[in-house]
Amino acid sequence: MMILKRGISTAIQSVRRLKSMLLTTYHRKFIQPKSWQKSPEYHSYLDLQLQRTILKKDSALPKRAIDMIDEVTQHINLTEHESMLCIGARNKAEIDYWRNLGAKNVIGIDLFSEDESVLVMDMHQMTFPDQQFDLIYSSHCLEHAYDIQQVVGEILRVSLPGAAVIIEVPIRYQTKGADLIDLGSCENLISLFGDHVNEVIFCGEEISTYGSFSVARTIFKLK
Repeated sequence: MMILKRGISTAIQSVRRLKSMLLTTYHRKFIQPKSWQKSPEYHSYLDLQLQRTILKKDSALPKRAIDMIDEVTQHINLTEHESMLCIGARNKAEIDYWRNLGAKNVIGIDLFSEDESVLVMDMHQMTFPDQQFDLIYSSHCLEHAYDIQQVVGEILRVSLPGAAVIIEVPIRYQTKGADLIDLGSCENLISLFGDHVNEVIFCGEEISTYGSFSVARTIFKLK
């Protein structure tokens, strides 16, 4: 019986991997032609990130994300903001959680989507016009960036003056695979935005609920 269960589990994992490969092959044609960076290296990077996104496309909203969002509501009145962007939303779960807390006009982006609330878009080259959002949220995305300053530039471009920015990233961990960047501290995270930061509302670090790494969380307002 144990051997049978292991065989079924292995077969299910193989089917998932095959489905992921097929979806990646089909879906890359929507991403790569629009890439800001045309190099083969960047296309390989996109494939890796796309495969990771597809494998997790049906995941429930993780506890760390719920904790982060609940923390945000202690510092920000969501009803005072008119438009919100969730970077790396993966699926509708994150969008719905924000909406249930009172956030308005919430749009997500990711490299793969099966829901109209999440637009297919590369965070390095967003297709939104300038100055569209007064609330930007990114949880465990910036560490996957190919060019983090390019992503920061895009966040600044699509943000309205005075927009609130909310970011969480893992820190002091082993980078590998799709996890490319360790910013090391909350201060280093904020420093990416340089003189564009007007006010730091919250900046903190803590051990992740997974126990294998720490996280840096920050909320700040732009000029």
